[in-house]
Amino acid sequence: MIGRLGDRLRTSWLLASWLPAAGWRPLVPVLGALVVSMVLPSALSVATGVLVAEVGSALRHGHAALPRVEAALGVLIGLLLVVQVVGTLTDPFVRYLSARIDGAARARLRQVLSGPVGISHLEEQEVRNDAHRVSRGVAGRTLGQGVGAQLTTWFNIAGAVLSSLVAAAVAPWAAAWTLVVMVFQRRQLWRQSSGYVGGLAAVSGGVREGRYWMDVAGGPVAAKEVRLFGLQDWLVERQFVTAKASRQPIFDGVDQFNKKQWVPFTTGTLAYAPPLVWLALRTAGGHMSSGRVAFVASALIAIGSIGSPGFDMFAIQSAIPAAESMRRLANLASADATHFGALRQPSAGAAGPGPSPTLRFEQVSFSYPSGSGQVLSGLDLVIPGGRSLAIVGANGAGKTTLIKLLGRLYEPTSGRITADGVDIATLEGADWRARISVIFQDFVHYDLPLADNVGLSQLGSADPELVRRALEGAAAADIAEQAPAGAATVLSRGYPGGIELSGGQWQRVALARLLYGLHSGRDVLVLDEPTANLDAEAEIELFDRLLDQAAGRTVILVSHRFSTVRRADNIAVIDGGRLVEYGTHAELLARGGLYADMFHTQADRYADPRPGTGDTAEAGTR
Repeated sequence: MIGRLGDRLRTSWLLASWLPAAGWRPLVPVLGALVVSMVLPSALSVATGVLVAEVGSALRHGHAALPRVEAALGVLIGLLLVVQVVGTLTDPFVRYLSARIDGAARARLRQVLSGPVGISHLEEQEVRNDAHRVSRGVAGRTLGQGVGAQLTTWFNIAGAVLSSLVAAAVAPWAAAWTLVVMVFQRRQLWRQSSGYVGGLAAVSGGVREGRYWMDVAGGPVAAKEVRLFGLQDWLVERQFVTAKASRQPIFDGVDQFNKKQWVPFTTGTLAYAPPLVWLALRTAGGHMSSGRVAFVASALIAIGSIGSPGFDMFAIQSAIPAAESMRRLANLASADATHFGALRQPSAGAAGPGPSPTLRFEQVSFSYPSGSGQVLSGLDLVIPGGRSLAIVGANGAGKTTLIKLLGRLYEPTSGRITADGVDIATLEGADWRARISVIFQDFVHYDLPLADNVGLSQLGSADPELVRRALEGAAAADIAEQAPAGAATVLSRGYPGGIELSGGQWQRVALARLLYGLHSGRDVLVLDEPTANLDAEAEIELFDRLLDQAAGRTVILVSHRFSTVRRADNIAVIDGGRLVEYGTHAELLARGGLYADMFHTQADRYADPRPGTGDTAEAGTR
């Protein structure tokens, strides 16, 4: 029992530790209202006893005692009005306090999740479940609501104890009996509800999956395919089955909870029946006045609030998993830096402004945390500063993983990556990334103005002139010219005056985003197949323009189109997580290895198979 009490105190303190997050401004009126609420039940008990006593006196002495009755009645009515006013004010005060705490919790969650240099933690199931509990709560009850309920509960308990002390002045055994039985009832209700709430917290993953299918069915992203493939009924059924399966423990918990409602009925009867019978007998025997009986009975009823926690109990128990999830996330970020990624890393000789650095992958191996096997295995690769390098290989060869490691989205399992001889793992993450401009194939379409989508690396302070140059360099100036509000036009029809871009237009915007980084001083440019929606000629044109503008900078291109790849200064061929060939386009063709095979295979697809046309495979790639 002592252990359970210790756990209860620990979890209470865990929730209370969030109170400062709300700030003192909302906390002061809440505390004031709760202090008044704590004292009111005892004051009402005294006022009720006095009124009943004065009414009895008036019945015995006639009209002479009526002024005292009126005064006692006025006091009681005044206290009841205070109860109404305080009750009306307390709820919005507590709601505001809870909302402030929820806002602080979500802000802290964003800090914790975005703080690490890498992103591997975001792929861990338990981390995602913890984040879901913090951001969305459990069963619709948030961390802030639980903290508010915990604060309210403390004052309710204090009020019940105060009422028991007041009642003990007249009937000590009755006050002690009712208090002990009600504490027992509260403990039983807590145990019953804890299993139910525990089931709710355990289904976070299933709830997330159910919401995913709901978003797919009703959102605009998959709307075309849902209709064209006739997926409506399937999605509705999938969402229903997933939601039901994930919530079955909840239904079972509710059923078990309802079956045990005889417990509070029984304990409530035991708490009140003996004292009330005793009071009735004392009154009938003339041993206790009616005023004292009313006073004690009213105080005993006030004590009952400690055994009837209501929905506050569910709010508290629902908030505990969220608070513990937030603590795990914070501990994971600070204590397990190797696995989770360091929040801040000391700068150790970071290269300042100047020539683009020479990058080296030295015996780099890497496996994703999911355990899907080794993606890179002892990779050695040199990327000369100020030159262009194309990386080619079959799907799954490790090309994109190489880029992610370069951007420190992940850390190598073994080996290291250096910039001018300095291990980039020793550099401040933000400092290193300030030198890189990367566009991935699955780049994000932000519901932001065109200028912000281009100047994303300086969001909120993008230079309009650099935005214009970047759009021109990416052959996307016409998008701004044709948009209703120019570069201030939001790229989404979900906003007034917003527009929707085609896939090819979005890719030009993404390239402009890359060029903005170039014009703002970034000296390592990385393109991970961002031009899949452009035709071959448009891609060649854009890459040529990029090389012209990026003269003297390091450019890394990942592409399956050899018509573009061949324009790079050097080409690296990755196979099975290793570097298998390296050289210029002409050198690799002359070698007749894997690159030559891939090049001729693709070139043959462009060649006209009809005899006599005079076309060649080589011509098909121009």
